[in-house]
Amino acid sequence: MHYVADGRRVELLQYAAGGEETRPAIVLLHGASGYQRFRSLFERYAALLVGNGYRVYALMYYDKHDQRVMTSGDRDAQQDNYERRVASVSYTH
Repeated sequence: MHYVADGRRVELLQYAAGGEETRPAIVLLHGASGYQRFRSLFERYAALLVGNGYRVYALMYYDKHDQRVMTSGDRDAQQDNYERRVASVSYTH
């Protein structure tokens, strides 16, 4: 799955147990530091939730350009990028 953020295609990670039955869903959102920095923690949390019967989705609203900005050390650019990216998210299937 993917969605469009500020005109860019960005992936949506899905964590789910096998089967097609209907399950409640939880959406994980990363903070300004991005997903990659804490990926192992998100994945452990997602696995725990899936093990309890949920479908879990992680919105990856940063792309490679965003990751460069968010690791640049420029706090103003980071805040501007974060606000723009979060405000621009729209889902497409």
